Amino acid sequence: MRHFGDKVDRDRGQGMAEPRAVSVRDTVSFHNVWELFGKDGQPKDTTGCNAAAKTMLDQLAWRGTALREAREKHPCQS
Repeated sequence: MRHFGDKVDRDRGQGMAEPRAVSVRDTVSFHNVWELFGKDGQPKDTTGCNAAAKTMLDQLAWRGTALREAREKHPCQS
């Protein structure tokens, strides 16, 4: 196990012990990726890709706004 400040690398696994970190639940993933993208790397049908990205980015923007407003009202003491 290697320590990098608050971050920990456990046998190449990912670990993070950051008390102010916030996870994002939604992800963007592509099943059957070879069938969904052309040789140029662009999606053959952008509707599904755009919807998945929008869901994740909307959630991220909401959380960013909520955290910013909370920090303005109640600044975190380091």
